[in-house]
Amino acid sequence: MPELTEEELKVIEERVNAATPGPWTVTFRDRYFVIESPSRIEYPGNFVINFITIRRTSSLLFTEQEVAGNAALVAAARTDIPALIAEVRALRAARDADLVAIENIV
Repeated sequence: MPELTEEELKVIEERVNAATPGPWTVTFRDRYFVIESPSRIEYPGNFVINFITIRRTSSLLFTEQEVAGNAALVAAARTDIPALIAEVRALRAARDADLVAIENIV
């Protein structure tokens, strides 16, 4: 897989920044996995959204454990993605500094 460009990292970061703040959590309610954000989106008429639901029941395509895993992945992405972007940038900065140091030796 080719290295992500800085522009691609910025696009990913923009998607993260457009989402509600984290950390997101997963809870189980009735037949649904609920991914909740600590933020609330309020609409006229006191309609509030601060969660996403994923149906919990298993099907022929996915087991209940797989659906739970999907919900956990989505919830964790809100904090995992910014951490990964920061790590990529830190590693690239270290690599670039090492390349400059090597060039100065040679």
